[in-house]
Amino acid sequence: MSLPNEFGVRVINLKIHPVKYRKTVILQKAKLFNWVKNNMTAKKLIIVIVLIVVGLGLLAGGYLSGVLYQREKDKSQKAADVFKSLGSSKVISSISVVGEVTKISGRTVTLSNDTENFPIDINEDVQVYSFTSNLRTESSFETIKVGDKLNVSERVLSDGQFEISMVIILPSSI
Repeated sequence: MSLPNEFGVRVINLKIHPVKYRKTVILQKAKLFNWVKNNMTAKKLIIVIVLIVVGLGLLAGGYLSGVLYQREKDKSQKAADVFKSLGSSKVISSISVVGEVTKISGRTVTLSNDTENFPIDINEDVQVYSFTSNLRTESSFETIKVGDKLNVSERVLSDGQFEISMVIILPSSI
């Protein structure tokens, strides 16, 4: 009777040759030990290679994150420079912020337009108007509620800062 073995050793006639069987088992154990030893070295090599690849991936990810952060920082700086230049402009005297009221906290109204939220502090001296039937009527801050659509006009000051000059509550049909 012949039994194939995955390590290349064949055991022949187990009942007839007990001594050969013992030698075969010892030989099998020795080959198994060498196979495990060799494969442990291969496993260590694979682990080292995987760790190197993961390390390089993390390094590349950090580099890309830094590049993207710097780009966003540059965009923010450019936007700040544009806003500062608006203060010295004789042509642009105000800007408008339009959105739906999603939150009111004290005199801070948060406007949302799709995915962007923009909190606006409205002073007590700011004029508030509402439009109904194509008529603009004077209103008050207290009439603003969540769900209203607002058009907030802001004056550009000489230092590039903004000052709210007027709030218009738009009709719900807009």
